[in-house]
Amino acid sequence: MEELGLTDYAIRRFALAGNPGDWISHIEEVALAGATQLWISPGGGRLERQLHYMEILGKEIMSHFV
Repeated sequence: MEELGLTDYAIRRFALAGNPGDWISHIEEVALAGATQLWISPGGGRLERQLHYMEILGKEIMSHFV
């Protein structure tokens, strides 16, 4: 992806990255573009890491949209 110059595009298009404020901004952008649902996965790695990100998602990000 890097060789083709697609890394930034792929992250912007298919990922929530950065701090919780960045996630909220990105979700707001895709909602304004017409999205009504998101598919979110905590990614791979250790279970503790996945739980950590799911906790942030629930407490700091999705609570913003309730």
